[in-house]
Amino acid sequence: MTNITISEISFFLKGISTYLKNLIIYKASESGKDRAHIRSLKPILERRSNEFKRFYAFFNGNNESIIMQLLNYLIRCGEIIDLQKGYYAVLPTRQVQLPVSKKILEVGQLKEGISRIINVGLAVPIIQADDRPITLKDYRYDFSIKEYLELFQTTQKDIHLINEEYYKPDKNRFIKIFNEKNLEEGKIYYVKSHPYAWNEVECFIARKENGHWKGEKVKHDLRRVKLALLVNQGYQPTYRIDRLNKVKNTTDIFQIILSDQLPKAEEEQVFLFSLPNQLYYCKKYYVQHDYLRDFINVLSNLGFIEESSK
Repeated sequence: MTNITISEISFFLKGISTYLKNLIIYKASESGKDRAHIRSLKPILERRSNEFKRFYAFFNGNNESIIMQLLNYLIRCGEIIDLQKGYYAVLPTRQVQLPVSKKILEVGQLKEGISRIINVGLAVPIIQADDRPITLKDYRYDFSIKEYLELFQTTQKDIHLINEEYYKPDKNRFIKIFNEKNLEEGKIYYVKSHPYAWNEVECFIARKENGHWKGEKVKHDLRRVKLALLVNQGYQPTYRIDRLNKVKNTTDIFQIILSDQLPKAEEEQVFLFSLPNQLYYCKKYYVQHDYLRDFINVLSNLGFIEESSK
C-alpha cells in the first residue's frame, strides 16, 4: 500500500462508516425499530460498488462479499453491532483512553470531524472526555498469554477425543505427532478432534495424565492460544517499524510489520488508531506518530520485541 493509498483508504473507510451508520439509523426509523435488516441496506450499498473497486487489496476475504467484509470490519471497530438474523444496529458512542499517550478516542461518532486528518483509524480523537473513559484493555479484553498458560497447565477437565491429530509446540512452529505413543505425559499439546466427520473439527489444548486427557476446548481465539503455546516453548514474536514519508494532510505515518497475526482482542484494540494493510491474515499496520507508543504497548503485552533488540 503506497502512502497516498493509505490516505485514500483511510478517508474512504471513515466516509463509508459514517454513511452506513446513518443509513442504519434511517432504515431502522422507517420500520419503527432500533435496528435495520441487511435487505434494506444491501441494495443501497451495492449502488456504490464502484467506490469499493479501488480497494480490492484491502477487502481480501475471498469467501465474503465486500459489503459483508465492510460490515464485519465496522463490527470489529466497535461502530455497529450484529444482532443476528440479518439485523444490524448502531452502537452508542464510547470513549477510550490509550495506555501510553493517554489520548482519548471516541468510538461510534456519527460525524467524521478532524479524525480524517489526525487518525488513520476510525475512532475520533477528542480533547477531553465527558465521563471517565474506559481503558483500552477493558474496551477489548481477553486473558493474557500467562493466564492462558496457567489455565492449560492446571485444568482438570476431562475431554474426549475422536480421530484426533496431535501437534507439539516447538520454538517457532507446531510439529505433527503421528503416533500417540510418542506423546509425553504432562506436556501441553494442540489437538484437533474430528467427532463427526473429517471436514468438521474441534480444537483443544490438552495434556495427558495417567492415560487420560485433560484440557480446554478452544471456542474463540485460536490465534491467541497457539501463540501462547509457542511462547511457552521459547518462541519470540517480533515487530519491525519503518517510517514512511509524510502523507498529504496527515502527520507522519509508520509501518509496523509483525512476525505473527495479532490475537482478536489486540487486533480490535489497534483498529481504533491504526489501519490494517488488509482485513484478513494481516501482519502489517499503519499508524501515525501520536499513537505509535500505544501500538508498541499492545505488542509488548503479548511478548513481541522489536527485531533490532533481539
